[in-house]
Amino acid sequence: MDPLRATSLEVEAHQLCCFVGTKWLAERFQKDRAARLAEGAEDAFRTLEPRASPAIPQLARLAKDRSRGWSSHRAASVLNSIGSETQGIVLDLLNDPRP
Repeated sequence: MDPLRATSLEVEAHQLCCFVGTKWLAERFQKDRAARLAEGAEDAFRTLEPRASPAIPQLARLAKDRSRGWSSHRAASVLNSIGSETQGIVLDLLNDPRP
């Protein structure tokens, strides 16, 4: 980085890398990237709504797998937005006694 030509954002990014370390910063951006991809997929399914019906079986399996954390929650949310054909699955998820 040429300090004479660097923008203020580049200077701040360089200072941040020196302060927290490049490994931590790279890991943080990777996590942010994964979250953005997951949110984008969720938005895409919501946009497709009934046309997303071929994905219902896979979304249902993912929603029922509580070990998948936020992915499970996102899948349940998408199922809820698809429409009436997923009502039974959503009700089963809501009535599941597992946390």
